[in-house]
Amino acid sequence: MCELFGMSCRRPADVNLSLAALSARGGGLGPHKDGWGIAYFSGHDVRIFRDTNPAHTSPMVNFLAENGVRSTVVIAHIRKASVGEVALCNTQPFDRELWGRRHVFAHNGDLEGVDTLLNLGSRFRPIGQTDSERAFMAIMQEIEAIGDEEGELELLLERLTPLFVTLRDMGPANLIYSDGDILIAHADIRTQEDGERRAPGLHLLQRRCDPTVKMACEGVSFAVPVLGEQGPKRPKGEPLSLHQEVVLVASVPLSDEHWIPMQRGEILVAQAGRIVRQFVG
Repeated sequence: MCELFGMSCRRPADVNLSLAALSARGGGLGPHKDGWGIAYFSGHDVRIFRDTNPAHTSPMVNFLAENGVRSTVVIAHIRKASVGEVALCNTQPFDRELWGRRHVFAHNGDLEGVDTLLNLGSRFRPIGQTDSERAFMAIMQEIEAIGDEEGELELLLERLTPLFVTLRDMGPANLIYSDGDILIAHADIRTQEDGERRAPGLHLLQRRCDPTVKMACEGVSFAVPVLGEQGPKRPKGEPLSLHQEVVLVASVPLSDEHWIPMQRGEILVAQAGRIVRQFVG
């Protein structure tokens, strides 16, 4: 199966993401050789780098390793092709524009019959052949139906939770979505090392740290700017130990820290490095 990674943090950070190491944690480089992608949000817009080459041979990975991009929201995906040819149009993360901002999505799993969820009259049409992109189009249809209202998180979850349940009935539906403000993760089952499909499909890690301390785990490292003229300033009275807060979601634990397995059907909403909603849908 594919590998997923998502990050929400309080302050912009340089994320040096070693996609080859991340892929290796998911069972070795061989099975995950069908492309990769990473999205860095910048306000309402997003920088997306995608490649159909294996991560461990892609020159773009070295470029990103040497030229970190600062962001508060990051989504990454490493592909093992199941539906659709190896092509850029089938390489995640996918993105679309709605209400003047970019929306980004990545998915792990196989969904049978997802075409039945698509509204042929919708403005959102798939470019490639994957079931993952079609699931994203179904999600965007639900978001569009809400209207151009910011801050309506409860309404958004009311629309998306039943859709996530439907997607689970079609197959493994581990997914990560973001509009640059909130990051939503939905956990399902996945193929484990013994070949059996079961939960957990995603794992969660939260961190709080001094902003001058560099954080790292296998496949991921963070270089947070130091305080001062070129970096973020700590508000008066704010505890230094809480200055940087991070929520990480990944298909497999990326370090020896206490990653928490997510339940099947668990939905997590992170914003600015904090979990603002967490429930089983």
